[in-house]
Amino acid sequence: MLPGPAAARLAEDAAAPPPQAVPAFRIELTTETASPLEAEGVARITGGVAHGRALAGAVEGGCIQWRPHPAGVEVTAQVAVRRPDGHLVELVERGILSAAQRGSRTALCTTTELFASDGDFPAFPALLVGRLDLGRLGEGAVSLLTYEVS
Repeated sequence: MLPGPAAARLAEDAAAPPPQAVPAFRIELTTETASPLEAEGVARITGGVAHGRALAGAVEGGCIQWRPHPAGVEVTAQVAVRRPDGHLVELVERGILSAAQRGSRTALCTTTELFASDGDFPAFPALLVGRLDLGRLGEGAVSLLTYEVS
């Protein structure tokens, strides 16, 4: 049982509105065609475009890597986006495609980290999470939809 003040705080937090998720940006990636998500692999990102209020620009490259994980397949996507103002932003998406998901779908939830090589990037007061769709990886197409949670 929680102590009195902690229980009161928990009840107060439960009454607060839940977090809201709003689309921040979408990136359509072109990749080298890659084998299915078996064992270990890498697909080089050859281009693409980012659209959205939080990030827009041309994809300059990157890679998608996957490797076995006890829970399924660990996927990491590293993407470089050149904003219209010329600044380069790098993002890293990480997630696990569970063993149960592998047979039925190839989209996974990811955590999102943004980095600006020149330090010129607005701070995000919210958490960024993504949805990486690898369903067309074998055709050289991958999409990423990132949400801002606040």
